[in-house]
Amino acid sequence: MAHPTRGRTDHPSPFRRYVFHLLGVPENSVDVITVPDTPYLPMAQALAEHNLLEPLRALVAERPTARLLPTALDEASAALATDLRIPAVPYETGIPSPGTLRAVAPMNTKSGFRTVAQSLGLRLPHGRASTGAELGQVTTALPASHQRVVLKTDRSADGHGLHFVSHGDQPSHSPPPADSHWVVEEYVEHTRAISAQGHANGYPGGGGMRWRDAHERRLMRRILLAPAGSAREGTRGADRLDPALGGHLAAEGYRGPGSLDLVCTQDGTLYALE
Repeated sequence: MAHPTRGRTDHPSPFRRYVFHLLGVPENSVDVITVPDTPYLPMAQALAEHNLLEPLRALVAERPTARLLPTALDEASAALATDLRIPAVPYETGIPSPGTLRAVAPMNTKSGFRTVAQSLGLRLPHGRASTGAELGQVTTALPASHQRVVLKTDRSADGHGLHFVSHGDQPSHSPPPADSHWVVEEYVEHTRAISAQGHANGYPGGGGMRWRDAHERRLMRRILLAPAGSAREGTRGADRLDPALGGHLAAEGYRGPGSLDLVCTQDGTLYALE
């Protein structure tokens, strides 16, 4: 939540200026703390790793109505809210329950999403989880059945840490730490990539995911979970998405935004990625 107050924003980027203008927030009212990329560590913990927790604490002290809106809800972000003595949006009790955190935690990783999605019947690219120690073996085994595979850091977003491997490729980077976690998936040839934005709520009869706009709702109704060329099955499959994905999250106590990233093949088949 933006709380206009005195602050500093040195040389804001064009994107930040655009956001400030869009939200109607004065540029000099926002303090930005940049946390260096820290592999295998949640950002809420990386703050302390880089000695940024105290500067953040000082900024929070200047803002009596400060709230935490985590990009990824996990135990680390809940602990950060508790440490800063501020609530995590949108939980009325301040922070989500331990049970909610345990249920949502897998959705913050590529391997955890695959496990949950498979249990809910979403179509996924063929693939498997891997540790850094076995990544080379898994990578060379999968291309035997697929022309190309994608290596994904287990906890990442926005394409960070993706590597594409085809038949005969030689390793182009040094081996990762043996205890790191990855997902190796078949690369799905597609005509477009889709990120459907939704919101899980806890209102009676509304526990599923509500999609951001009508286009995304129509898209889900048309092709989600549909066998290739089967519009009728697609409609029924999309109707199952709401109770399947949004209902799963809401039933576990999750409240707030969520997204589902997918790719659509030329014949209209949709694959869920994360």
